[in-house]
Amino acid sequence: MPLSIPTTKPMAISSITFPTQQQFSTAPSPPQSPTYYLQHYIPRDPSMNSLQPPLSLQERRQRNKAASAKYRAKKNHQYGEMRHLISSLTKENDLLLRQLDHVRRDNNRLKATCDKLRGKMLAEKMLKKLLNDENGDQLKKFEQDIEQEDWEAYDN
Repeated sequence: MPLSIPTTKPMAISSITFPTQQQFSTAPSPPQSPTYYLQHYIPRDPSMNSLQPPLSLQERRQRNKAASAKYRAKKNHQYGEMRHLISSLTKENDLLLRQLDHVRRDNNRLKATCDKLRGKMLAEKMLKKLLNDENGDQLKKFEQDIEQEDWEAYDN
């Protein structure tokens, strides 16, 4: 495929205009970006406005002193709240540890009682097997004696 040659006439150099020095010194038009507009045309902080004179050294020191005092007061307040929270959590922890100790003692006491009752039940079953109901009356009397001993042990 052959190359096509443009049919338009070349532009004469004399018809090109160059910008003047005055046109270079003006600010270019901003791009269409909204952030560019916000950054360059809207003042962000009134204190940064070039119409106000900069703060003196004494004013800056005074502002810094006030800001430092405010920061220290805030930190002291937070520290006090933290100490109060730690204190209340420590008290709650101590209470829960005492409750846990009490419940563990109760649990151990109940386990011992359970073991004692299991032992008695096992002894009773073994005794029944040994006697094998040969002496029914003697067995009933023996069971009554065991029950009475259990009640006496429970009362103590």
